[in-house]
Amino acid sequence: MSNDFVKEFGYNEQAYLMMFSHYVPCTLASHQCASLIGQYAAKREHRVVVGYKDIFEDDQEASDERKSKKVMKKKGALVIFPETLGTIARKLGFGFNN
Repeated sequence: MSNDFVKEFGYNEQAYLMMFSHYVPCTLASHQCASLIGQYAAKREHRVVVGYKDIFEDDQEASDERKSKKVMKKKGALVIFPETLGTIARKLGFGFNN
């Protein structure tokens, strides 16, 4: 995918991987999603953007939003809320039905 992007747009353009999730990537010991995304972002030339709406929690455990954002940002990911992501997408020329 990265090679196709470079072929079409050249090396002067910045590629982005935008991830949309209902929940902020978790910090739960059994998953560590935020850590995995951070590790991925640190190893890539393209920018990783993560948008989310809510924080996972149930009767037994909950994700730590502050820690999740810190882990991903430390490794170079941009973490934003859906409203911010929509604004950025509109500036890039993307349209929405709602």
